[in-house]
Amino acid sequence: MNRFLSFVSAAFMLLIMTGCKERVSCPVMPSPLCSGDTVALVAPAYHMNDSLVAVSCELLKEYGFVPVLGKNALKRYPDVEGYSSFAGSIEERKEDLLWALNDKQVKGIICLTGGYGSVHLVSKEVADAFRNNPKWFVGCSDITTLLMASVDAGVMSIHGNMCIAFAQKGMEDAGNIAVLDALKGIFPNYELPADSLNINGKAKGMLVGGNMTNIVPLLGTEYDCFEGHDCILFIEEVGESMHCIERQLSAILLHHSDRIKGVIVGDFVDCGKEFGFERGVEGMIHSRLKDMGIPVCFGFHGGHADLNLPLIEGAEVTLQVTGTSVSICEAAASNELTEE
Repeated sequence: MNRFLSFVSAAFMLLIMTGCKERVSCPVMPSPLCSGDTVALVAPAYHMNDSLVAVSCELLKEYGFVPVLGKNALKRYPDVEGYSSFAGSIEERKEDLLWALNDKQVKGIICLTGGYGSVHLVSKEVADAFRNNPKWFVGCSDITTLLMASVDAGVMSIHGNMCIAFAQKGMEDAGNIAVLDALKGIFPNYELPADSLNINGKAKGMLVGGNMTNIVPLLGTEYDCFEGHDCILFIEEVGESMHCIERQLSAILLHHSDRIKGVIVGDFVDCGKEFGFERGVEGMIHSRLKDMGIPVCFGFHGGHADLNLPLIEGAEVTLQVTGTSVSICEAAASNELTEE
């Protein structure tokens, strides 16, 4: 009996260890798109004005793509005058996302807009669709949830402007041009000027992150893409109090301070200043990270400000911060952008 119990105990421990094995494989890079390729437009979160959708479709056609709307993308849920925010029910939004991922004619996916609701779609079915059909998936803001789910499933994604930015800013906007170039396999390296809050150093890791409110809910779940990787964390936020942002940062560090080898601080727009730091949220972030011994760069234009430059989630990135400059180099990058 004792020998049998020992065998059962050993088998149980092996099962636990196997179940906890860390994911260490690098995400795959989807194939670049070509002129004439079909691009699916989906709305995983909020509804986008129909006229803006039409404008963005025309601009995508001018760029050489063939935009196709998900069948539920223009719906509103609940369909009540003055109370509609979601682009369809959870089931309808998920149906469109799964169609875009599974349809072999679709070569890339661009989200219409953010808002709230992407977290409703995170599931094993969606994760499997990302994994089994690697293709570029583009979004930001609330879509951060799905960008990270894609990376966790083993496929790179693009944090960058969506259709609403195409329609509102046009194709003269540097962020719009850069994200569409990225779909065609043209990825930028970035050279930034020095910032007084920067923390010098050099680190390499897998790029993860985006909007902080949407990073935190996935921490510790089976869709937590930090696990098994050294990471370069990108963060940005809009319209949140400083204590909320500090709480989110604390949650990320409590889960993954050992994983985070460098931090890229994007734009924090219309956020609180209640703690009295001289540079507001940026000052608070500096105070939390300054003793970690990792490079941190401030002043990257990514997020909800006027300029939203794309980053490739899941790509290997080298972050180098010196007293005079910052470089953000992605392994597959093919051109260089300098920020003044």
